[in-house]
Order: sequence, then C-alpha cells, then structure tokens
Amino acid sequence: MKRIIYIFTFFLTFAMNANAEKKVFYVHGTFAESFIKNDSKHKLGSYRKYFTDKNGTLCWYDSDNNLHDIGTYCYNKYIKPQEVNNDIILVGHSMGGSVCRTMLSKTSNIKGLITAGTAHYGNTFFVQLANRQVNVFEFIDEMNNKSIKAKEESYTAAANALLSGWIADIVAKKIDEAHGKSMYNNGVFRSIFFDLLIPEFYGKYPCVSEMAENSNFNKNLNAQKINIPFINIYGAEDAWPFIRLLSTIKNQSDVNKFENIDKTYDDEEVVKLNENLSKISLAQDAHDILYDVMSALSVVIWKYKSSKELIKQARYNWDDLYRYIQYDMHEKIAKYNGSYQYEQRTYTYRLFGKTYTKTAIVGITRENDGMNSDKTVMLPESMAGAGGRIWNERALGANHMELCNHPNVKKIFENAYKGSYDKVFNLQQQ
Repeated sequence: MKRIIYIFTFFLTFAMNANAEKKVFYVHGTFAESFIKNDSKHKLGSYRKYFTDKNGTLCWYDSDNNLHDIGTYCYNKYIKPQEVNNDIILVGHSMGGSVCRTMLSKTSNIKGLITAGTAHYGNTFFVQLANRQVNVFEFIDEMNNKSIKAKEESYTAAANALLSGWIADIVAKKIDEAHGKSMYNNGVFRSIFFDLLIPEFYGKYPCVSEMAENSNFNKNLNAQKINIPFINIYGAEDAWPFIRLLSTIKNQSDVNKFENIDKTYDDEEVVKLNENLSKISLAQDAHDILYDVMSALSVVIWKYKSSKELIKQARYNWDDLYRYIQYDMHEKIAKYNGSYQYEQRTYTYRLFGKTYTKTAIVGITRENDGMNSDKTVMLPESMAGAGGRIWNERALGANHMELCNHPNVKKIFENAYKGSYDKVFNLQQQ
C-alpha cells in the first residue's frame, strides 16, 4: 500500500510540475503610475516584450506609501492570486526593485529576481535634497552669469577696438543694461522650493526617504541574504548622463511604447549642448583672430594696446564658460547622485633620465546612469545565500529611464529569458 502511495505521490508531483508555469511580474519605479497607469498603449519596453497575457502581469501601485506596504499591496493584489502551482519571477525598475525585494520573504514560490537601476544602497540625491544641499539654482545661475560676462566683455572689447572711445563707452553701457541680472537670484523662489515644496514632498512620499542613502530600510534589506538567482542591471553612461536622462524624460511617452523598443531618445539635449559648445569655440576662434590683428596694430597705434588686452580677457571668459559647461557643471551634477569621489592615485614619470613617483588625491567620476552611481546599485556576490546567485550586469549607454527599453538592456533580458544565466530565468512559453 505504501508503495502505491509513493508511486501516486510521485506521478502527482510530476504532473503538477509539468503544468507549472513561470509567471513574470513587473514592478514599476517611483511615480510611474502618474504617467502610464492603466494605459494599454504603453508596454514598458524590453520588459513587456516578453510578457503575454499568459505569463506577464504589470503591478501598479501608488507611490504615496512606504516600501514594505507597497510590497504587501503588490503581493496580495497581483502575485498571490496567481502563485498556486506557478514559479514567480519578479522584475523591478528603479524603486520597483526594492519593492520586489520586500516580497522575497512572503512566499517560497519566488524563484528569480531581476532589477534594473535600483539603488540598493540608497540614493545620495534624496539625502542632499532633504538637507538643502542640492542647489540646482547655483550651477544654473553660475552658467548664466558666466555667459552674460563672456558676451558683455566680448561686445565691449569689439566696440573698443572698432569704435571711437566715447561711442564704445555708450555701447558697453547699453550692453550691460540689456543683459541685466540673472533670474535665478530669486530668494523668494528658493525659499518656497526648500521650505515648502520639499518638506511637503517628503511628507507625502515616505518611500523617497526610505530610498535615501544609509536609510534604515536599505540597511535592514541588505542585511538579508538573497537565496534565489538575481540579475542586477545598472546603467553606464558617457560624459552627459544627467543631460541624457532629461532628454529621455522629455520623450517618456514614446520611450514606453512597445513599437519603439529598439530606439533611444537620450541624444536630443546632448546635441543642443554640443551645438552651444561649438558656438563657444567659434567665438574663441574669432577672438584669436581679432587679438592677432590688434597685436599687430598696437605696434604702430597706441589705442590698440588696450583693445588687445580687452580681447584677450574676453577670450578667457569664453574659455571659462566652455570649461564650466564641459567639465565643472558635470562634476557638480555628479556629486548629486554620489558618482563623484576623490581617490589617491600614484604616478610614475621620467625627467632628465631620472624616474620620479608622485602620489596625489584626484577627483574621479564613477559610472552612473544619471540617477544612480554604480556604487549605489551593485551588490556583492557574497550577499547571495543558499541557492542564490547574484549577477551584476552593466548596460553600457543606458540612462536611468531607458533601462526599460535600451537595446543593451534588451540583450540582458534576452539572455535571461533564454536561460543563459540560469534555468530559472528561462521564461519562454512552457
């Protein structure tokens, strides 16, 4: 009789496993519901490509809650009704990845996890924003003022070189009056932003505070071992990560459409920036030519000695503006998302036949996707527990918002769905 029971149990288990399916649940990031909730036209890029009515579910939630409560809501509403006799795969973008991790303890049916652009160690930006350290007004104001200064002194130098003295003075005065002061020096606007809008924002969305660097939420979450296969995707951009991120956000409705799955939308603002840098380079070249002319004339005409120096200073001002847009502004923005740090580097060089070694502290910009740096996203493989494994996958060229549809992210998903990482991620139709 026992043998019959064992045989029956074996065939019953086999039959249940034969009918088991892998159910995929995608959890969106912060505030995504505000833009695309219940909109069937938006397919959320690479993730949705592999979803069908049979094996994929989009988990919608409101962001005005804490992460554990959001996870409980998503589990009870979407996952629990479908987990009977099914293997569950969770996929989360940005904060949705943290929501997914809160659900790992709710059921043993979760067999795999994929996150993209999730700040597992917390986002530095949210800390700085709460502490009034994110002063976006400062670098916009500085760029604006440098631009005004470069234009004013260029016009003044040209007027002084080409016009008589008193006419040049009038032109310079009119130029100064026309440009005026920067609109960003508005103390009232800054006060409204930091004293009213930001506190209200953090009060309404507690999940944002939990996603901040060194939050208790992240510390507690990272103290737990991950006992399932886990693909952790992070973006790696070029010199303009934040600018590319803004370009994508401007085109977000197109980014999320399934038919645009192989398109990227992050070049628009970069093209504009490069156009402006090209104009600055032309201005610099024009100053060089004018400076050479004034230098030659100053040999015989005393008036052009002062013109030569004004043109030289104007050229320096354009250099300053170019350097700020190309390097300094990027460095400031990089500090906001925690991707800028200082490291000790040792250099060896030869001089007059001798070898010298020098050690210096230098600024380093880490890889980042415009929102998170690699150090806030990547998890150590030692965090994997029994039965678990962690892959940190680099999606070159993908900014934070295009981690939904970027071609390099799609390749990672294709490998996951075809089982290249582990059989648990073989999500093709059973």
